[in-house]
Amino acid sequence: MVGEVGAQFTPSPNQDTDTAFGIARYNTDGSLDTSFDGDGLVTTDFGSTHDSASAVAVQSDGKIVVAGSNISDFACDFVLARYNSNGSLDSAGFGSGGKVTTDFAGDFDTASAMVIQSDGKIVVAGSASGNFGLARYNSNGTLDTAGFGTGGKVTTDFFAVSGATDLIIQPDGKLLAAGGANNDFALARYNSNGTLDTTGFGSGGKVTTHLGGFDFISGLALQKDGGILAAGRFFPKEGNGKPAAFFALARYTAGGNLDPSFGTSGIVTADFFSVDNRAAAVALQNDGRIIVGGFADTGSSNDFALVRYTLIPSQLLNIATRLRVQTGENVLIGGFIITGTDPKKVIIRGIGPSLSAFFNGALANPTLELYQGTTLLDTNDDWIERRAEIEATGIPPSNDLEAAIVRTLAPGNYTAIVRGKGDGTGIGVVEAYDLDQAANSKLANIATRGFVDTDDNVMIGGLILGPNGAGSTKVVVRAIGPTLANFQINGALQDPTLDLVNSSGVVVRANNDWKLSQRAEIEALGLQPGDDRESALVETLAPGNYTAIVRGNGNTTGVGLVEVYNVQ
Repeated sequence: MVGEVGAQFTPSPNQDTDTAFGIARYNTDGSLDTSFDGDGLVTTDFGSTHDSASAVAVQSDGKIVVAGSNISDFACDFVLARYNSNGSLDSAGFGSGGKVTTDFAGDFDTASAMVIQSDGKIVVAGSASGNFGLARYNSNGTLDTAGFGTGGKVTTDFFAVSGATDLIIQPDGKLLAAGGANNDFALARYNSNGTLDTTGFGSGGKVTTHLGGFDFISGLALQKDGGILAAGRFFPKEGNGKPAAFFALARYTAGGNLDPSFGTSGIVTADFFSVDNRAAAVALQNDGRIIVGGFADTGSSNDFALVRYTLIPSQLLNIATRLRVQTGENVLIGGFIITGTDPKKVIIRGIGPSLSAFFNGALANPTLELYQGTTLLDTNDDWIERRAEIEATGIPPSNDLEAAIVRTLAPGNYTAIVRGKGDGTGIGVVEAYDLDQAANSKLANIATRGFVDTDDNVMIGGLILGPNGAGSTKVVVRAIGPTLANFQINGALQDPTLDLVNSSGVVVRANNDWKLSQRAEIEALGLQPGDDRESALVETLAPGNYTAIVRGNGNTTGVGLVEVYNVQ
């Protein structure tokens, strides 16, 4: 724990009382750790009127870095101190006597946040004379003059009084700083050399969000799908009937846009019915739920305040299967189930010619049929016959010879069949997209049957879970072969294998014979295959794109079935 010793916490140029960095280390039971400088407490004076610590980080070697600000003669600078694991200053290896001071050539520079990069370099963010200010230090405390900004420092002007209050490192090494600018939420993303990410984030690498009051960000967190969570305060201006401040939480996409699927236009607020409610930090649980912490000022006391947000589980937004479409029983047959109470608007597509950009032997002219049971609901050959309706969905096929059907379907079981016109054969795709995610219904299952060949002609099932910002969801994926013989299907695949792959090409989970792994979990869900040679897996997936690949063990071939169940 870090802070200051001797006065109020918030630094002020008018503060006369001498204060110092204060560091305390505790045992797991909450008692002070007496191995840390003898009593668990360390103070460090930078020789100024007022020293205030605001951020702490532990290096991989166990040394402790503390960052903050000092105030002297109506000026304020970034200051850092590094301690050995026993609490003594690292006087031999860091700065001057274990301490570093950095002046941005302005009157009021305050450090608020700090991160340590994987290469050991230290990045500190805060306010530099009314701008976002960042400084990067080498592991010995010298400024990284060769690799970061100008002389190891960067300032970012939002053309208003601004300052950064939190800082995180993205997996790609980019730095994301957030705080406030002109009473708005403000964020800036930097490349690893300190330049603004002008092509990938917001406008010129910066984002501001006007909530309508006196607002700023205090905490940041990065979700698994790249979504950015920013927590802070929303204080409506006078005259709107809401004089109190609220917790505010915004979610941005990786590109810096507010995520419309989160809360109301990307923002949620929480009211503790106090005079001033202020979020200070945001964190993610392993299950994806979001915790925001801060304080609530009742007017007579300040209390700790916490909010936890439960994410709506993601759902199947798109389900698709690719394989070689043959004739007779070996056409491409996709079954899907709509669950819930509301009708669901979907588009079903039969794709072929556009695949020639990726594969040889694409299906030249697919036709599409939609059934409920044995009842034929609709057919289509060339989608342009229904051009206006299909283009209105925003996802028309890219080739005029491909097929598509738009229907609003009641909950139930449906089958889509893709054939080659005139008994043509080739690689094809059948797919269904959810066009009405707000409906109280969902695409809960897809099962596609066809001939599993080798190489490019194996069976490939694609699924998209979303929307972005939603919670993770549990799916069961199965690869069925031998039990198809029970349904008078000739040439069933005798030993199917299954790989589940994410959008980066990484195998999330694989299975050959389902009983060899996850047996208890699969049986508890009642989705165990009917033959021990068949494959199945259970996985909890974050929103994103995934692929299920079914092959014959030992490059065998035959009729197979890939299934995806949303069991959340």
